Amino acid sequence: MPIFKYRTAFEIARNIKAFLDLEVGLTRNGGRDSRAPKSRDPGSGRSPRPVAGGGEEANGSGPTLARSAARQPGSTDEVVPVFFLIGRSKSGTSWLMRLFNSHPEIICRGEGKFFGEDTANALHGALARSKELKRWLGHNPWTLRDQDPNLEDIVANTINYLMQEKLRKTNKKIVGDKSPFTTPGVVEEIAAICPDAKVVHIVRDGRDVAVSSVHHQWNNATDQGGRRKLSREKVAKREAYREDPDTFGASGESIFAGEHVAEIARSWSTSVSRAMADATLLGDNYYQVRYEDLLAEPVGEARRLLEFLDADSGEEVARECV
Repeated sequence: MPIFKYRTAFEIARNIKAFLDLEVGLTRNGGRDSRAPKSRDPGSGRSPRPVAGGGEEANGSGPTLARSAARQPGSTDEVVPVFFLIGRSKSGTSWLMRLFNSHPEIICRGEGKFFGEDTANALHGALARSKELKRWLGHNPWTLRDQDPNLEDIVANTINYLMQEKLRKTNKKIVGDKSPFTTPGVVEEIAAICPDAKVVHIVRDGRDVAVSSVHHQWNNATDQGGRRKLSREKVAKREAYREDPDTFGASGESIFAGEHVAEIARSWSTSVSRAMADATLLGDNYYQVRYEDLLAEPVGEARRLLEFLDADSGEEVARECV
């Protein structure tokens, strides 16, 4: 269902404030300020992106949209880092989110579901599908001269607005969102919408992901009070395994029903390999951590991750987090 379907024009205008809020996006003096995005290195292979006002990020002319940074609470000039924690489901994203959120300088929540242009329940996808929003943009005096209003800028400023508001109510300095894969192109999308954001990508062995996914389905089945509807074959395997795991394993029977393991393998391979390939779009703002390494050496890996986020990475602080 398109958003804003049952809202009045006044309510639409009030809610769209989050998209065009001057506090987090627009610089009013016609030039760049410390909140505007940094231009990319010419050697990176990425050309400056057009911004509101018809100029480019690199030329400093016209109003610009600040991206991927929230303002420091109580400050009018400084910006604080924004980061996204990504990974395939059942890869340890929730574990790492809790680790980050326990740090005295970091607030990390999930899942904002900001990214996924082709996903209806994601912010980007919902806005891209909204006929009412497109109509509003096409008839609004602030946007009607733009033949193609930049939806990515609206998404970017909405993300910054929401994350800044949460950060402002805390005494922390860094804000991040747990953003599990909603689409294989999530890294490319982050690079386009929030090019200066940092990304932490946690990767887990695909075989363990497959096993964990099966148990997750079992535990969240409708007959267990969840929402997942299981086939008779899957229910039979679950009950046989739970009754006697050792006997079930010794029988050579698999916990996977039908083509389930092949489906998980294809999904894991597609999403993880695509994210790794697109990491070049983020340059030094991308950090990959292995679930197995974090499990084997939690304090050491935590310190490296915290250093990447420019947070206090002392051993004592890291131990408190893990």
